[in-house]
Amino acid sequence: MKQLCANLKANLTPDSTTTYLKTLESNLNPKLNSEVLVFPNMASLKANNFKNIKLGSQDAYPARNGAFTGAIGSEVLESLDIKTLLLGHSEIRERGDKLIAKKFSFFKDLGFKIVFCIGEDSSVLDKKTFLSTQLKECDLDYENLVIAYEPIWAIGSGKSATLEDIEKTYSMLSSLGAKKILYGGSVNESNAKDICALTDGLLIGGFSLDALKFASLVNKLDSIKF
Repeated sequence: MKQLCANLKANLTPDSTTTYLKTLESNLNPKLNSEVLVFPNMASLKANNFKNIKLGSQDAYPARNGAFTGAIGSEVLESLDIKTLLLGHSEIRERGDKLIAKKFSFFKDLGFKIVFCIGEDSSVLDKKTFLSTQLKECDLDYENLVIAYEPIWAIGSGKSATLEDIEKTYSMLSSLGAKKILYGGSVNESNAKDICALTDGLLIGGFSLDALKFASLVNKLDSIKF
């Protein structure tokens, strides 16, 4: 089963997110074999009561609640029946690796599905060492863990990693102990099929903002026997 994820980042209002989710769900094949995950911005999180879509949070603080300005805790997520979390995205990694590891441990103990982002920028020479260091922040034996490999230089650039590089990186991450691996970084309708054939799914940013196009892509990929 492929996992196809939409990271909406800081886009869409609460109202337009509602429209997006309704449009997406109504245009998805009702008998999907793939798992579709959508990560709205925190102000636009909804009750997770869709049939073909699972909602997740783009980040969270490792606490139930408390005096953590600008954060969201497990109490809010669980009240919405949200049990999926995106962690470690490069756009917020500057908050610190120790905090990422703490978040992983906290939400692992609560049984959350965790999509854990790793990736290198163009200046990194030893990719394996760099990525293996990032993987130390999580427990690779955790059954609800999904690794999302996103080369930082590819995010929003319109230029994806080559298929050869994606295949080699998938093999390398598998050798390090990763069991489910997604690819993200300038994924679109022209390259999604080939990338999906080499991985366990996709983490899609900008292209996923159009609900109709994303639904069409999901349906297309879901119909293929990889």
